[in-house]
Amino acid sequence: GVGAFLQKRVAAQVDLYMGGRLKLNLAKVSVPGASESGTDLLLAGAVGGEYFLVPKFSLGLEAELGLYQNSEIRGDDSGFFTTGLAFLRVYLK
Repeated sequence: GVGAFLQKRVAAQVDLYMGGRLKLNLAKVSVPGASESGTDLLLAGAVGGEYFLVPKFSLGLEAELGLYQNSEIRGDDSGFFTTGLAFLRVYLK
């Protein structure tokens, strides 16, 4: 998968970001006498923010809205999804 995000510092300790993600899952299932393969696709937009407690450590929140399309191996379904998450991030550089 890949993602691209724009980041903006809005205060001394706060960054906001927005962007998107694309994920391809190349799936293959093999059983004696049969083999199936397919590609699952996920495309999502995300927006979030981070509060830096110290320069290399932050707390953050993110919201994501996306679309998925699963191959016949995973049930051949598609639809929209939402995800929210809270995170702790450590920057090593």
